[in-house]
Amino acid sequence: MLADLEDLIDNFSRAAFQGNAVWFVGAGTSRPSNLLGWVDLLKPLGKQLGISVTADDDLPAVAQYFVNKMSGNRGPLIQHLRRSLDVVARPNFYHHQMARSNVGTIWTTNYDHLIESALSQASLRCRVRARESDMVELAEPGTIEVIKAHGSFGVSNPQEFVIASEDFEDYATLRPATAARLRSNLLSKSFLFIGYSYGDPNIRTVLLEARRLAERASHPHYMLAVGHDPADAEKSRRQELWRTDLARIGIRCTLLPNYDAIERAVERIARRSRGPTIYVTGSHSGSDPIASDIGTLLADPKRLRTILLDGQSAGISRELLSAFQTACVDQRVDLNQRLRFFPNPYSSNPKFSSDPRLLPLLKEWRSSLLRHAHSILAFDGGMGTQAEVELAKELGCCIIPVPSSKTGSAFALLEDPQIKADLDKRARGYFDKAKGIKLTAADVVECLLSDMPPWPY
Repeated sequence: MLADLEDLIDNFSRAAFQGNAVWFVGAGTSRPSNLLGWVDLLKPLGKQLGISVTADDDLPAVAQYFVNKMSGNRGPLIQHLRRSLDVVARPNFYHHQMARSNVGTIWTTNYDHLIESALSQASLRCRVRARESDMVELAEPGTIEVIKAHGSFGVSNPQEFVIASEDFEDYATLRPATAARLRSNLLSKSFLFIGYSYGDPNIRTVLLEARRLAERASHPHYMLAVGHDPADAEKSRRQELWRTDLARIGIRCTLLPNYDAIERAVERIARRSRGPTIYVTGSHSGSDPIASDIGTLLADPKRLRTILLDGQSAGISRELLSAFQTACVDQRVDLNQRLRFFPNPYSSNPKFSSDPRLLPLLKEWRSSLLRHAHSILAFDGGMGTQAEVELAKELGCCIIPVPSSKTGSAFALLEDPQIKADLDKRARGYFDKAKGIKLTAADVVECLLSDMPPWPY
């Protein structure tokens, strides 16, 4: 399974970097936030029906029996769901890692708002699509789409929730725009399913569409799930048969020993999905001789083909980027493949670097850029630089300080335990050289390249 996992992480991350990836999120991701799963949600309804609900039941059928008992009135079912899920729930590790990943579309069968909350906490804009009318509205560039395939509390009316058998049976008829978008995404992008398990009814619709489109799909699809205890031969065998059937319709399911292993895989994908990208932050008014040398070395086409993100700032980052562009031109390297531009609405307003009241707006404007950055080169800088570094840490970027003195902001970053741990893993000796203000351009580039995905453009 180790080889399968490495292939999954590499292939899905690369698809994300190329803009061809989708998360598909199930109820299992919400359980760490203390939200009930399907079985626990339906047990009280089972009592009213005079049956005991277990994981082996056809759960949409149980919901349908309850609707039938209510003479077709779905209101009591939806009210029960709202009461059961109306708890104080906060985004957990899964939601934050998805927010950090370079994936622009997130599908979910969950009714809660945990994904949206995680995106908001990361200063990222999202467009929620929970109703048919939402599917035809355009999203602004840089906005992350969250598609609620089964409805959303606070948005959907009782008839729009997908939970009972009739909802699954009539999905394509009642939600034609959503079904069409699902088919389009299945054909053109790679999906990674997380939060689902053997027999989960919530992916009936997508599995049906995947089967229909299996021969036409241009991208593979993946799933991460926890394997059953081998000591339980019956469950393990059933899960393996299910896994084989998923492969038949183009979904490669990798079984991991526990949920911790799934969390580690999702975390690796979140950073790796940014590709070999670098963003440079530092003083808008100062300079650093090493910056130009780093830019020249990074342009070398014989090295890993890194991509620099240009946030159109002045100062140190402009020095490095200018040297990088000059070296690329001298070596006849295509700049269109090595440089990506992001708008800088505050470049003409110096107050953004010194007025703390404007920092929240600065973070909002920089969040899209930093979500695309694998590593951050942090030179000495002021308030604006520190705000960018803080946001980069929140978004899971690897921070590489390049201090020029023991009194600057870059040197202070060396005291951060997470930054030190990342540096120790990437390049032995870098931390000590940085502490002694003895870094060379070659040291910085070696540290950068040590953990970059080895992909071409």
